[in-house]
Amino acid sequence: MFFVKKYTPKKIPIIFMLHGNLEELRKKKKIYHAGYWIKPAFFYKRKRENQKFLVLGESIRTEVLKYINFIKNDLISIPHPYQMISTKIEKKLSPKIVMGMIGSFSNEKRSELIYELENRIKQERIQNLELLLVGATQNNLETHAETNVKIWGNGTNKLDEKEYNSGIKLLDYILFFWPNDSYKMTASGAVLDAIAHRKPIIAIKTSYLQWVFETVGDIGFLCETFEELVDIVIRISKKELKNQLDLFSQNFNKAQLFFSRENVKEIMNKKDVWMINSMK
Repeated sequence: MFFVKKYTPKKIPIIFMLHGNLEELRKKKKIYHAGYWIKPAFFYKRKRENQKFLVLGESIRTEVLKYINFIKNDLISIPHPYQMISTKIEKKLSPKIVMGMIGSFSNEKRSELIYELENRIKQERIQNLELLLVGATQNNLETHAETNVKIWGNGTNKLDEKEYNSGIKLLDYILFFWPNDSYKMTASGAVLDAIAHRKPIIAIKTSYLQWVFETVGDIGFLCETFEELVDIVIRISKKELKNQLDLFSQNFNKAQLFFSRENVKEIMNKKDVWMINSMK
């Protein structure tokens, strides 16, 4: 960011897309760590009229401004653009309900809670639920030898796109166990995968997920705690929440439109992200 600001002529618009590194703003870093220099980078030549900053969600914008409020007038939020796929809903042959996690699995994402969920399902003697992992396990996630949680692929290497999408198609619900304070400044690709495949989400509430649900409507269940999530899973196994599926289906239509590339392009034009008028 320093070099782009320093060497780009003032007549050329600069658009910085802010994504994964933003989480570093919340951490205390030593001066020799790259994350330490993120905030100073915003200060450098901050009054230039030819620069804008983009974040992928209004909840992220709100959080970023807690740390670098001086870029408020130049910080724009847009939905995370996503190429929606044509998903054919196939008739389910098995009576079992398949729930699972997608993407990458790690202790930071509390992925190990799927094994605790499995234990609770066993305690309740529920027979019509199956748990599945679709993605890759990171090295710091403790795996369990005695488990019935199935893995799509070998569980260690990243799946190619075709394998990944095939695995997601097997799921009826997608689980997220993230801590409440995670994904405050980062959009989630896995959530967009769930939307693209029209798979209802069962998740611990985060500010990002709450913003998605408030924007497009409920596309699943947001829970305050893991205990509440377990209760939702048990109720689904008993077919107590089946009437919610029609509402989710309608809201998936809204969500797919909202995150579509065409809609994001329109939003960017309305917000004059390209600074076409201001640079004349």
